[in-house]
Amino acid sequence: MSPQEIDEFITNGFVSLRAAFPRSVVADCVRLMWEKIEARPGAFKTWTRPVIRHPAWHEVPLEHAINTPRLHAAFDQLVGRGRRRPRRHPGLFVIRF
Repeated sequence: MSPQEIDEFITNGFVSLRAAFPRSVVADCVRLMWEKIEARPGAFKTWTRPVIRHPAWHEVPLEHAINTPRLHAAFDQLVGRGRRRPRRHPGLFVIRF
């Protein structure tokens, strides 16, 4: 990450990390989420709640998404190498319709 991105994180509490994981991983994660929440994209009648809070799933696509070299390098820059705990899942999902 650039010094400006690190400053943005310090100032705002978040930063957009471009290309954190491949588009193919994103597509796999999106497909998985639609299956898990029992809804379909574009089928608005299946969107029965305005917000869905769902615990993380121990699924391969999600594990790939949170364990890319680019993402880990950003973590190391923000908190220091070796100072974070590896995770097997990303945590709670909040899905808004």
